[in-house]
Amino acid sequence: MLVRRIPPATIRFPDGAVITLSRKIASTAADVAIADAARIAKTVGNSSDPMGDIEHIHQHLDTLDVLLKSLDATADQLDAAAAVLDAKPATETGPMLDTATLARAVADALVAAQPDADLSDLRIAANTLRSAAGELREDAAITRNKRAKVDAHCRSAVAEAMANDRADPLDLDRSYETDFTVPKMLNADAIRTAAREHLLELRNDANAKRAQRRTEKRRELSAKMQEMWR
Repeated sequence: MLVRRIPPATIRFPDGAVITLSRKIASTAADVAIADAARIAKTVGNSSDPMGDIEHIHQHLDTLDVLLKSLDATADQLDAAAAVLDAKPATETGPMLDTATLARAVADALVAAQPDADLSDLRIAANTLRSAAGELREDAAITRNKRAKVDAHCRSAVAEAMANDRADPLDLDRSYETDFTVPKMLNADAIRTAAREHLLELRNDANAKRAQRRTEKRRELSAKMQEMWR
């Protein structure tokens, strides 16, 4: 049968950069973003450019959004191409579909000329495309969960910056979202106080959870020791 190669999927970023889409590229990028955002959330309070640091996290979020959009679109294209190879109507457009449509047409012409022609390669190709689509959707789901962590670190960084005297809480409130209620009367001191109270509440909650985990571990250890001495 005539061999046709489906062109690789590419991702074009707003700045004009183009990369080839690959399995786990998005979740790997998300891991980098999480580590970077966590670092900034811890250091932004002492940063000389807190707005710039927070904007850096937002660049990570924008990159992940582009990757997720591309993953979803490519997965749909792969599924649609697989359907065309199975002689079903096309539901998408694009280079993948053009190649799949041509391959299906060649196969149909071959069967018309030779009814017993072997089309097993076409079925294998369709199954491979569906499998690839499934892997991309799985990576997209993982990446969305990781993106949520980056966003949480970003909100924490905003609160840390608001609580510090180095940044203008009003500018931060106008530019970024927070996890706490900003006072209705937009006053820098009021916002800074609210941010500090929010951070104190988070730290107290984290300390309480750590204490609870230590208590549970001591109970487990005590139970194991008692079991050993029975």
